[in-house]
Amino acid sequence: SLSVVLPRQVRLGDRFVASVNLLIDDPNFNSVVTVKAINPCYGVYLVDQDSKSISVNGSGLRYVTFIYEAGDITKSRYIQFGAFSDSTLIDAVLVPFTVNPTQYPVYIGTSFAVNSSFTQSVSLPS
Repeated sequence: SLSVVLPRQVRLGDRFVASVNLLIDDPNFNSVVTVKAINPCYGVYLVDQDSKSISVNGSGLRYVTFIYEAGDITKSRYIQFGAFSDSTLIDAVLVPFTVNPTQYPVYIGTSFAVNSSFTQSVSLPS
């Protein structure tokens, strides 16, 4: 079976890794499995190769990573991956995905009690 691990939060311009986890539950399985990034969604661009092959012997968990870049703001789009053995689709997964806008700068303010001896200076432009 396939599962995907993606970042919880992706913003415009971010580069991130999608990890595709392949779980094989057959001790006699012995094949080369090709994991493909199928039809990437609008706004998310694959900067990596679109397929990667791994040799699988027996049961266990394997993972393949793909590098993406968030190029446009998207809402409710999907990224899809498929696992193929000898050109036969053995499993696929479709994952919802969102790219958020760039975050505005965060400003931190503070307040405190002052007394009569407190002085503060500010330089203003001419």
